[in-house]
Amino acid sequence: MLNLRKLVKNYKETGALAEQCSIFSFIDDCCFLTKTGAVGAVIQLEGIDYECLDQGDLDNATKRLEAAFRLFGPEFRVYQYLFKSHFQPDSPL
Repeated sequence: MLNLRKLVKNYKETGALAEQCSIFSFIDDCCFLTKTGAVGAVIQLEGIDYECLDQGDLDNATKRLEAAFRLFGPEFRVYQYLFKSHFQPDSPL
């Protein structure tokens, strides 16, 4: 039987972005300063349609993302926030 409490546990424990990263000011459109003096950057990536990929292509995309994260090094923290939206085609069919 599906336990609904376990299903929504992570959702209930998730807080606001300000609880995770206290932003002090913005430097430009993608860089900001925190109240502790750290510098942060926002990187936006276009998602892939994983449902249309075969296993080899999906593994390749996953390895490329892991390699990109490794470029940051151990002194960086990488947080991922997912904003899911419906696809809006540019032109009507």
